[in-house]
Amino acid sequence: MSVPGKERRKEPRIRSRGPVIMRVSEGAPVPGTIYDVSPSGLSVVVETAIQAGEVVHIESQGLEGEASVRYCRPHKIGYIVGLEWARP
Repeated sequence: MSVPGKERRKEPRIRSRGPVIMRVSEGAPVPGTIYDVSPSGLSVVVETAIQAGEVVHIESQGLEGEASVRYCRPHKIGYIVGLEWARP
């Protein structure tokens, strides 16, 4: 049972802002804005929904890699996508 107000994340998230491009398979690039980051992943705000389970390629200033979509939820200006970095 979770305790209201208690942080459930394993690692702290750091609020961040910056442009990001996500590439889903061979589809068109999906532009977005980084919402927060942690050692194991990041959250990105986008205008287009991305299916949970998809593997995406992330490109941003000083940040690049593969990640899997853990969730995609409606947000004020589109969707917030939770991403977990792929393990090598």
